[in-house]
Amino acid sequence: MSRTIALPALAALVVIALLPGCTTADAGYPSLLPRPIEARGDAPAARPVPEATPDATLDAQIARWRAAADAAGGRFDTAAARAATKVAGAKSAAIGSETWIDAQTMLADLIPLHNDLVAILGEMERTASERAQAGQLPYPALDSAVEAVAARVAAQAERKAQLEAMLPI
Repeated sequence: MSRTIALPALAALVVIALLPGCTTADAGYPSLLPRPIEARGDAPAARPVPEATPDATLDAQIARWRAAADAAGGRFDTAAARAATKVAGAKSAAIGSETWIDAQTMLADLIPLHNDLVAILGEMERTASERAQAGQLPYPALDSAVEAVAARVAAQAERKAQLEAMLPI
């Protein structure tokens, strides 16, 4: 009986003696932990966004362009309202009649008024393009003004197209 008790005790001692060998790191085998190159992220490093320095001269020019665009837009809106009245009266008129010709004339008067705003937009875009070609940073106030005037140009073109579509051809 002593032999049956001693054998399990001996086996337990052998296991206990070998356990420290399982917990120590052996330099002969590579670690399964992530390597430093694997631990880094692949996202590019965040860089501060450079900002254009304030330019009082350009700010004054942008203000003049905005004022001119508002004035040109107001003239177009007034003329478009008058044209809409004429077009509404000429919807059922015969092609070539006096009413139809008056409506066509009112629509034709919208073209130079629309072109005034297009010219302002062209100047603004030219300035933005020249700044970019010179390697200067984008100027947020100029970019914002260009977007606003471009949206107004598109709205005017849409308004004119709607009025033209109401007339018989």
